[in-house]
Amino acid sequence: MKVIFLQDVLPIGHAGDVKEVKDGYGRNYLLPRKLAALATSDALARVSSLRASAQDRRDREKTDWSSVAAALEGKPVVIKMRAGPTGKLYGSVTTSAIAERLSEAAGRPVDRRGIRIPEPVRQVGQSKVHVRLHEGIELDLNLVVEPETPEGATTPGG
Repeated sequence: MKVIFLQDVLPIGHAGDVKEVKDGYGRNYLLPRKLAALATSDALARVSSLRASAQDRRDREKTDWSSVAAALEGKPVVIKMRAGPTGKLYGSVTTSAIAERLSEAAGRPVDRRGIRIPEPVRQVGQSKVHVRLHEGIELDLNLVVEPETPEGATTPGG
């Protein structure tokens, strides 16, 4: 089945691309969600305008994400988690938790799938994480894991 992508469906195609896809994928996923349209002669005539508008949108998004990356650059991402007396975490830091903190800092949603942690973080301290904010915009951030103090907790002897 030959389709024209109306929106970016990564990694398969960008908006305006004309591609051959499996019949079931096109009929059951792309067409009902309005991500693609059948490549008819009328639709093929609209491809150039669709590509131009999609490229403009991608350029705007890239500019926006570049400014977000510049604002996040150099700032640590601080996450508080429950930890034992030795600093070992109860569990590990997840990409969802990091994405939530980044979304708060950026003021827009950050996709957790773009976050790469080289090894599981299971200890209080610092580590590096690689974040892909948008296509072509990536940065390395400093992750700081701090122990969470329970509400109303008192220090020993006090």
